[in-house]
Amino acid sequence: IILILILGYSFIFKRNRMVNSFSNQIVKMFEENKDPNFKINQILIYSSADATDYSENKNLQDLSISQYTDIAIYIENKNGEQELNEQNTINKLYIDIDNIDQNAILSTYNMQKDLGLKIIEEYYNGNLLDISEKDLLTLLEDLDKMSENYIDLFSYYVSKDNIDSKDVMNKLNDTIEKYNMYNASIDIENTKNLIEKAKELYNNSIQTSNIYENMLNKQRILNITETITSIFDIKVENCINEEKSKIKITYDKDINSLTSENITVKLTIGENTKITNNGGKNTYTFTKNGTFKFVLDIIGNIYEVPITISNISKEYIVDNQFIKNITKETSLTELKENLNLNNYTVIRNGKVIDTQNSLIATGDILKTDSNQYTLIVCGDINSDGKVSAYDIVEYRKYLLEYTKFNDIKGKGADTNNDNILDAKDLVGLRKIILN
Repeated sequence: IILILILGYSFIFKRNRMVNSFSNQIVKMFEENKDPNFKINQILIYSSADATDYSENKNLQDLSISQYTDIAIYIENKNGEQELNEQNTINKLYIDIDNIDQNAILSTYNMQKDLGLKIIEEYYNGNLLDISEKDLLTLLEDLDKMSENYIDLFSYYVSKDNIDSKDVMNKLNDTIEKYNMYNASIDIENTKNLIEKAKELYNNSIQTSNIYENMLNKQRILNITETITSIFDIKVENCINEEKSKIKITYDKDINSLTSENITVKLTIGENTKITNNGGKNTYTFTKNGTFKFVLDIIGNIYEVPITISNISKEYIVDNQFIKNITKETSLTELKENLNLNNYTVIRNGKVIDTQNSLIATGDILKTDSNQYTLIVCGDINSDGKVSAYDIVEYRKYLLEYTKFNDIKGKGADTNNDNILDAKDLVGLRKIILN
């Protein structure tokens, strides 16, 4: 406790001592300066510019501009002395002006490019006044031409060209390449003037004797390419969205109903879309369940259209609302796996069968989300899920016309699936029993 008290006292004492020391210094400074010999009434800062025309015919084509910035300080001599001396005037003047570097100049210059990008965004979003696209490009060309007014500012503050000419060349070539690629598909003809201006600047105005002029024109080219690219990006995106809206998928069969046949898919596309796989064909035939992807090229942009089929059952024969050719002693689990079903129920005599090992029998009802089917076990005439001598007895009675079959029993007895009940099916029954 004593140690804590000593430390706390020392801290408080030290703090108070520092405050008192600072206060004494302030008081001393005030005493020394409370009766100055002079005061400053006002400070004026103004500038002027002189221009000299060096052109032969004095048409202002060759103009040299010199700018001067002046500071005037008005002093009131409180002692009434006529002449100023070291006691009643300013001996030294320190002027601290924020450093203006070329990055700040570039940032200021790029504001007009940012304005152009904002105008482009608003125009294509439909928020701008009802002007034509040609008028929009004319406005952007005028904004670019304003760059010429920055030459004097760059001459004062730019001393180093830190823009790589290769970067400028790559940006320009990339823009030209995009123009050539997209011009056949989308209307970008109005951007040609800006591209030609960028090419002219690159060929004639980035290797002059003036560093500041080279840098200004390089940045001007970069700004032009960024402006044009933003137009390309918006128009390409709009075109892609329009092309996507034209994509239609049609099937030659109902994909919501089970089938034992192949399914052919047809893809309808727009005029600016190409199929790059499948041999360029717009149809694909599924022989089994699975997924196939059409790969599309929409004006240079890759887009995939995956199509999935899950209603093909080659294990069984789907005949309208009947699922036939189910083998004897097929369990509920095996049926589910062979049909590739997720949501379904199997009903027998009005009750749901939920035991997975239960055997499927002729006459069971399969319900899916959208359809209902009657299940037919091949050879199971008496609907016990098995094929045995009892079914042979039933079939012989039918052949001897001692009994009649309804539609369900008849399909169960049609072992060769030719929709005709005859002696051939009796042979089929015996083969099933003998495996």
